Amino acid sequence: MRRGLLIGVGAVTLLIATWFVATETGMPTGGLSRDAAIAKAKTYVSSSTPPREEGSVAGPYLVLGWTIRDARNPFALVWRVTFNGVYEGHCLPSEVNVCFPATTATVVINYFNGDFLTVFYDR
Repeated sequence: MRRGLLIGVGAVTLLIATWFVATETGMPTGGLSRDAAIAKAKTYVSSSTPPREEGSVAGPYLVLGWTIRDARNPFALVWRVTFNGVYEGHCLPSEVNVCFPATTATVVINYFNGDFLTVFYDR
């Protein structure tokens, strides 16, 4: 039991260290550049105001957008790009019966070809 726990902790530590090193060193060749990823991700969201890029990071899907209900490979490389804007039609839960539009959209795309994986809206 203890040996299994140590192996699990070691595997998670290795995954996080690999992600950190890959992010800091620029990730593998053959993927989209940061600018290309931002431009591609912007095509997947529609804002009523000009969207402003707030941050982008590349890494494994497991860390940057994978959820337990997701059937995609959690170790695939992805770009996660966050935009600020006004995203009408994406109402966030509220105590009153009013639609408050989301103000942040986080788009997750494939690292190599820019295919859409998922988008998260937030306030």
